[in-house]
Amino acid sequence: FTEYLFAVTQFAYVACFSVVLPITPLIVLINHLVGMRLDAFKLCRGRRRPLSQKTGGIGIWGHVLHIVTVIAILTNCSLM
Repeated sequence: FTEYLFAVTQFAYVACFSVVLPITPLIVLINHLVGMRLDAFKLCRGRRRPLSQKTGGIGIWGHVLHIVTVIAILTNCSLM
């Protein structure tokens, strides 16, 4: 849950405010790359492999991403 929440929040910042601050996607990319590297280090060095769980998709997060995209379009149009 928290991983999806973090990713959707970062997507919302990039989608809504990259018009105001064009370097935002680069900052978010660096943030995600560092986070992935730290997660890989934790999995390899500190913890056991997590058990896999079968899912049918991303669930409600698809609808949340659609809503964020519509809000981002409206925000970008109003900022321009």
